[in-house]
Amino acid sequence: MPSRHEIEESSFPLHAKHALRPIVSLGRQPLANNLVPPDQASEPDELFPLDLMWCEDLKLVQLSVSVAPRRLFSTYLYLTSFSQALVDAARENVEAQVAKYGLQAGDLAMEIGSNDGYLLQHYQARGLTVLGVDPAENVAAHAREKGVPTLCAFFGADVADALRKEGRRPKIVHANNVMAHIPDVAGVIRGLSILLDDRGVFVVETPYVRRMVEQCEYDTIYHEHLFYYSLTSFNLILEREGLTVIDVDEIGAHGGSLRITAARPGAYDRSDAARNMLAEERRIGLDRYEYYEAFGRRVPQLIKQLRATVDDVVAQGRTIAGYGAAAKATVILNTLGQSASALRWVADRSSFKQGQLIPGVRVPVVPVETVFSERPDYLLVFAWNYIDEIARQLSSYRDAGGRLIVPFPEPRVVG
Repeated sequence: MPSRHEIEESSFPLHAKHALRPIVSLGRQPLANNLVPPDQASEPDELFPLDLMWCEDLKLVQLSVSVAPRRLFSTYLYLTSFSQALVDAARENVEAQVAKYGLQAGDLAMEIGSNDGYLLQHYQARGLTVLGVDPAENVAAHAREKGVPTLCAFFGADVADALRKEGRRPKIVHANNVMAHIPDVAGVIRGLSILLDDRGVFVVETPYVRRMVEQCEYDTIYHEHLFYYSLTSFNLILEREGLTVIDVDEIGAHGGSLRITAARPGAYDRSDAARNMLAEERRIGLDRYEYYEAFGRRVPQLIKQLRATVDDVVAQGRTIAGYGAAAKATVILNTLGQSASALRWVADRSSFKQGQLIPGVRVPVVPVETVFSERPDYLLVFAWNYIDEIARQLSSYRDAGGRLIVPFPEPRVVG
């Protein structure tokens, strides 16, 4: 059994734990990004509860437990720069923020969870001073090698205090796909309240719980993703710590995400887009438990459909493998049970992942070139949220008759 230091059931300082109500359980699962080295293949995985819950106090969807962050993030196998689509989106985002807020050379731009510097490099190119903050030493080292100054730390009030004493007051702070991962969200927002320039802005990208529910994206539920935000829930957390939502855009990343902009109250007017989304969430019920209850009933049905799709491929005597050794792959494969053994391997572009095994099911991760050398009849695309980019990368495989299985919003075959 995992120790108390590895599961921190009381590590959600945002609310009283007794306020949580169950939505759906995916059972006990291994940590989704903890790929297994081949020499440890015979060792059992540690399994942790993977239960989605509702917090009435903050109108917030979250997990029931938190695995100790240092266990999850002290080393990290995902480098954002491996996705050209994300690098291109980061450049476009930077260009838009520079124009919108009049950012100039010498202004400080920061990112929390800055990974390998994929975003901050674009601010550097425009003459801004940059600083990344990331708890994973291996990816922080990659960023530094690229010339992006990076502090290896978990951001919070203590880090913010130290930076402010050094005279650092950022005009903009980004947090892309990281706020869902942090147990002490309130501490991060408190740190930003300390650190931000008086007219500074905090720009967050995070998966939108509405799209997860609408498309039944249960594969986004894993131990790194503690929180599943609506604009309503995120604004409640911001306002408790002295910031407020001023703008929002919905973007296509990760199956549907929000790009939320926050600032100090009174620094900027709230946009029509933000006001309208808050009103729309109330109208459709994102602030009520009943909205998520229906999602909880649909998840087991979708898992059953995907299992039947894989079993049908096997029954036809066809071969099947996977594409994209993302956390999504671990979640999906570990819900498929015995059907997961049909997959020969999972291909991935990341050299950090190749040669390792998917936790739980022990499916090997191989280079993308294996798709073209072995040509399985079907590829189950786990990184389905990048299906357009992946379909282009695999055009010659598809031209030769290979087929892609996309699991969401329901299992379907792309020729």
